[in-house]
Amino acid sequence: MDAVWQSFEADGTLATVITNQRALWTRSLQESQRLRDRYSAYRAAFGTDIMRAAGIYLDENRKLTQQKAKEVGVDLGGEGEVASPEMAQARLDEVRKAAVVVSQLDGLLAELRRIPVGYRNTVELQQKLVDNATTDARRSARSRTRPRRSCAPTGRPSSSTRTPGPASRPPARTGWR
Repeated sequence: MDAVWQSFEADGTLATVITNQRALWTRSLQESQRLRDRYSAYRAAFGTDIMRAAGIYLDENRKLTQQKAKEVGVDLGGEGEVASPEMAQARLDEVRKAAVVVSQLDGLLAELRRIPVGYRNTVELQQKLVDNATTDARRSARSRTRPRRSCAPTGRPSSSTRTPGPASRPPARTGWR
């Protein structure tokens, strides 16, 4: 069993297989100490990786928050460098205008959500679907029982079904006439 899981590791598909076969992976770990030992380092590294990724996101979030605060005249980082009162006021005016637009768009989305779309699943609709399926099935059955006329008596395709080769096709038009 260990060799099977290791084969997925060798070709780089182990994570996908584990995701798709979660119950089998869990059972394999429960039954095989060698498998648990082999992949315990991955389990330990997972927590460290998550903490590192979270730290990166939090650091980027802090930098962005400090930058935006400076634009509106607030010093969160203790550096003392902030936008002038005029620039801070201009930035706040831009944010207020954007807030009005966002509010209007939210209202439009709410209106759009109230528009009925689709169909109601009624007895009549189900009957029509069944009738159409039956009609399609009958049509398909009839077409299979009819003799096909796609071949000429010689065994070659008839002229009506022959696909022209490149030499017999008309030349492509280029430009406007």
